[in-house]
Amino acid sequence: MNVLNSISTSGKFWVPGAPEDIVYGVLKIGDGGECQLEVSDSFPSCGEGNSDVELPRILGVVEDKGNVTLDQCFYVRKSLSIGSVSTSTIHVRRAICNGVFEETDVMVDSLQFSMESLEEWFGFSGFDVDHDLSGKSCSITYNPVEEVEIELHDNIKLFLGLQWTLPGSPNYREIKLKEKVYFDLRSPKAIKLDDLIELSGRIAVLVSFMIGKVQNIKDVVATSKSLGRVLTDGSTRPLRLELYYQSLPYVEESEPVSWHEVLLGYKAVQDKFPSMLLNWLEFYDKSQPSIDLLITMKMKAHKYLDSEFLSLAQCLESYHRANFNNKMMEEDEYISMVNLIVDSVPDEYREFVSRKLIYGNEPNLSKRVKEVLGVYKEFIGSSKKVKSLARNIVTTRNYLTHFDDGLKESSAQGYKLWKMCRVLEDVLHLEVLRKIGVSDSEIEEIVGKSHRMKNNLAVY
Repeated sequence: MNVLNSISTSGKFWVPGAPEDIVYGVLKIGDGGECQLEVSDSFPSCGEGNSDVELPRILGVVEDKGNVTLDQCFYVRKSLSIGSVSTSTIHVRRAICNGVFEETDVMVDSLQFSMESLEEWFGFSGFDVDHDLSGKSCSITYNPVEEVEIELHDNIKLFLGLQWTLPGSPNYREIKLKEKVYFDLRSPKAIKLDDLIELSGRIAVLVSFMIGKVQNIKDVVATSKSLGRVLTDGSTRPLRLELYYQSLPYVEESEPVSWHEVLLGYKAVQDKFPSMLLNWLEFYDKSQPSIDLLITMKMKAHKYLDSEFLSLAQCLESYHRANFNNKMMEEDEYISMVNLIVDSVPDEYREFVSRKLIYGNEPNLSKRVKEVLGVYKEFIGSSKKVKSLARNIVTTRNYLTHFDDGLKESSAQGYKLWKMCRVLEDVLHLEVLRKIGVSDSEIEEIVGKSHRMKNNLAVY
């Protein structure tokens, strides 16, 4: 999560059920959404388990944000002193500002968030600027863009739209006009905050794949009708809750993206984006291990090329297992063959042979790599090049896994290994887009306009 301005605010804190045991401290929230609480005293033990270290929830009031709820806390450093002041540091998984929640589950009705480069991905704007060069004048008109509504599961709806800010002062010495694209998840009934945060993270991963680079979440706000204020007309103004947490995906040094760098913008697929989003959520449930590996790699979590390559090879194997045929022959036929083999060996070796044949009906890594790469042979060059590349990937993976000296000379190193990583990354990236409904012609267009992808795929 991007936090533009770091927060450091003083306040008083207590644990649920013990409001009389107040501890004073400073809540700090930095970029990335990392939250820490520094206190001058220790909280009384609470909860079960390692209760002197873990604090499931801390409540408080701070200077700049008012009421706060701090979730899933634990001591990073717990200081004890006799006759002097000591400071303890507590890690906070999530800070909820403007609300105090005594109950274990935080229930909300909506969750709104934005992302970096979301405006470039969205492609629409409400601004219309008319330049009159002859008269040396300019007029600016703003027409709000209609909000997009998408029905998700469990009656949850996703709204995609634009917020805008216009000047409010009558003295226009300086005018600043600004619009921001947002996602808004809304539920007709109160729902767990954790569920909406998880769903927002999945949407953020999808948008990052469509943009082509990991983009951070920012400006997260939830609303609660049950804690809202009843107005004079009988309506309820929901309570707005500012959220700070370490969201995923996240990159410390994010790269800004221009509109022409976006791989697949919303404007290009607006008619089928609702179905793409539903496909994505289903695909994520089916292929989460491989998606998590791929997005982690795109977050630049790997500092060594060897570990990056091994992660991509594991990602491909996991992806193939979930989305391709994972059997070499019919299950009944294979079981019959195994029984024949096991029955033919001496009794003392049967258990050993049975264990060796447990995964014998699954394709080996070489076949998995060839099948996935083969989908994009027109970009790689030919079937012959696909086979050569697959052989190098398997050999390198086996060497880096088992460190067999006999494979060292034939395994990729240095620049060749780096190029191999780029091919795997882009092929898996394109596979994600293809699985959610991007057509072959659209993939061809994506590769055609992305010089990076085009060059990476044609290295062999």
